[in-house]
Amino acid sequence: MRRILAVILIIFGLFSCRPDESPTRHERQIDSLLTELQQMNDKMNSLNIQEVQRIHDSLSRYYDTTAVVDTMEQTWQRLEQARNVLNWYDNIDREITFSRSHLRSLERQISKEKADTVVIQEINKEVQIVSGLRDRFGREYRGLERAIDSLLKK
Repeated sequence: MRRILAVILIIFGLFSCRPDESPTRHERQIDSLLTELQQMNDKMNSLNIQEVQRIHDSLSRYYDTTAVVDTMEQTWQRLEQARNVLNWYDNIDREITFSRSHLRSLERQISKEKADTVVIQEINKEVQIVSGLRDRFGREYRGLERAIDSLLKK
């Protein structure tokens, strides 16, 4: 009887000491997408966008857009270039932020309960969105980097 009790206790102990469940495929997928978005965000943060913002703010404060004069044409072009760079940067940043927020929401849902078909569909949509963003990001980033360099060299 003692041996049976000892075996039961050992078996119970082994089951209670087993490691937590490994992350599901969907959790790993979300984590991978979040990592990819973080890498894109880090690259975006490496750009000198604060300097572009400073140029834009200083030019727009002193420039009257209703009276374009030939001598002001270069200033106007620089202001427009700064505005375009800021809009471009904001659009990419907004897409990254939105996807990250949505993925974190899905991550919280999965941690609370098993992924249902709606959550799986949302994850699959995010996979497509991040894939599209990844494909565009290289071109967009290089173009943005060139535009910022051009603006800052003037």
